[in-house]
Amino acid sequence: MSDLFNPESIAKRVIEIRKKLGMNQLELGKELELSQGLVTRLEKNERKLDMKSIAILNKKYSVSLSYIFYGEGDIIEKKENIEDTRNNQKLLNYIDHLEQQLNTYKKHIQTFANALDAKGIDPKDLLGGRTEFTAS
Repeated sequence: MSDLFNPESIAKRVIEIRKKLGMNQLELGKELELSQGLVTRLEKNERKLDMKSIAILNKKYSVSLSYIFYGEGDIIEKKENIEDTRNNQKLLNYIDHLEQQLNTYKKHIQTFANALDAKGIDPKDLLGGRTEFTAS
């Protein structure tokens, strides 16, 4: 991890990132809101990569921050993994929501059954002698 914030190493990685994204200096410059000349200076280690450019690379192109700063891991984060994690969390939240609703319904049914029992009413009488309710 000695490469952390090493401008020379970061400059080399800017070239690798640009090539991985399939861009020339002009195209990368437009994406980072920099001139082609500034991109050239970045790649020659005559200018430091600013946080705004790092944020654009990370957010728009999923360029790994670990790669930019340390040179570790893949250049591009696997979006599928990020998206899968988000989708899995949404599903878990939805399952939790459904379980809460189910518990609420169970409480209502138990309250209703207790009220029927307190009045001496057999639930089967309400269902015409059937033991199960089916929606029609």
